[in-house]
Amino acid sequence: MIANGFRHGKCFTKPGWENLTKLFNSDAGNQWTRTQLKNHWFSMRREYQQFNELLRCTGIEYDHSRDVIVADDWWWERKIQGFDDDVVSVGTMPFSAELHDEHVPSSGPSSTSAMECSGGHSGEKRKNDSRAAKGKKKVDSRAALSESVEKLASAGDALASHLKSRSGPPSFEQCMQQLNDLGVFDEDENYECWAVSFLREEKNRVAFSGCRTDHMKIKWMRFEYTNWLCNNPHSFD
Repeated sequence: MIANGFRHGKCFTKPGWENLTKLFNSDAGNQWTRTQLKNHWFSMRREYQQFNELLRCTGIEYDHSRDVIVADDWWWERKIQGFDDDVVSVGTMPFSAELHDEHVPSSGPSSTSAMECSGGHSGEKRKNDSRAAKGKKKVDSRAALSESVEKLASAGDALASHLKSRSGPPSFEQCMQQLNDLGVFDEDENYECWAVSFLREEKNRVAFSGCRTDHMKIKWMRFEYTNWLCNNPHSFD
């Protein structure tokens, strides 16, 4: 199919995107263009792929009840142990005076003593250098682990916040507070009473949040209010 010039099965054609845009705007009450819908689609797909990649880490899971990403203690312990196992001591093998005496013949009484003194100091210095390098390596590894944990926690919090913000329409209190902040009820108590009843329905709050600007929200609410007054002319008599 692709060799014949057709698109891949997971891609929409231009007419397909146009039809999808019409259906989306009809169901959601939006006025998005095809480009806006495509950008939103690709953004959600990228977030979904990143989320799945994060969950593929062994021992990590997503807690739907708390909207957080969690990992058991054993996972962190194994993670820390893995960093320690990767630490490799640097430097040469410490000098051993005893091994030197076994394989190298002595030339006199003072030779062994001098060799022990020289070998002892040299070996001790190398041991100290090796321990210092190993300690520094461990500190660097733990710092890298701490930074990775902080990044993972930040990513989890950001993802949980994003998922929570997209979990549903705004609440009744949020819609009313936004209208109050816009000052639409300052001189019309009847309009406020109607809005209280109107925004109690979830479908109306979904349509309200779908308006792109504050001006469109005010205009749409006034349009619905005018229609309601035409059908109920004596409601506030």
